[in-house]
Amino acid sequence: YLKSEPGRGNRRLFMREGDAGAELPLLDPDALPGIGRPDQGHHAIDFHSPSPDGKLLAVGISAGGSEASVLRVYDIAAGRFLPVSIDRAGLNGDIHWRPDNRSFFYNRLPAPGVDGKGELYNKSAVYLHELGREPARDPAVIGWEVNPARRFDVPDLPFVTTAAGSKWALALVLHGDAREVSAYVAPLADVKGPDTPWRRLIGPGDAVSRVALAGDAVFALSHKDASRSKLLRWDLKRPAAAATVVMPQGRAVLRDVAAAKDAAYVRAIDGGISRVWRVPLAGGRVA
Repeated sequence: YLKSEPGRGNRRLFMREGDAGAELPLLDPDALPGIGRPDQGHHAIDFHSPSPDGKLLAVGISAGGSEASVLRVYDIAAGRFLPVSIDRAGLNGDIHWRPDNRSFFYNRLPAPGVDGKGELYNKSAVYLHELGREPARDPAVIGWEVNPARRFDVPDLPFVTTAAGSKWALALVLHGDAREVSAYVAPLADVKGPDTPWRRLIGPGDAVSRVALAGDAVFALSHKDASRSKLLRWDLKRPAAAATVVMPQGRAVLRDVAAAKDAAYVRAIDGGISRVWRVPLAGGRVA
């Protein structure tokens, strides 16, 4: 977690083992050598995502307030960065690791063109990195011009997410500033390159704004014919089956959904009061 402290102009990164563990400082962005150029000023930690076993940390670091993140991997036990540096990674919010603890998916912007300028927020794609491999050899799995059979518009922003215990990968595509998103699914073991067998589960016409993957299910909030939103569920083991409504539109406005090991949790606003609803993954009463 990042922490703002009195007397410091930059947030440091800390970790804690369990509720009773001691707080351990991991990274001080003001003391990071060799990242960027000295004339760019201070550094900032833009995002951080631990590997499933908690031994490695994918970290986005930018210099001089640029938000042009460079993706690095930090070995927590050794207290040092691994020799991997991936630039043009500024669109990432979270990095999603595979269960092997040695590979992850990341969004990357295209390289600068002949004019020396790159696309600030456009034409990005998702790549798969395995530790020990040069980033230049990382295969793209979805995004701009990755596969001619799957077209994307210039402002589309793709991200690939994973979930603990799930054998699926979920590709979420933001369409510029639009509220509606698209989502694709594929077996996680098959997400290896441009020929990944993605299946589109959700399109802009489904009016979905939030999506969560859990086990063999995808949960999503849709405002199609539901101004306060409804919660939908797809069973990924039944590819031909349509989505089912597990929380119909009610008095509360559904705002967000997240998946945990036991249930999906929905955040809602009910008459100005914030509430959380629990939707069991195995079925049962919403409470």
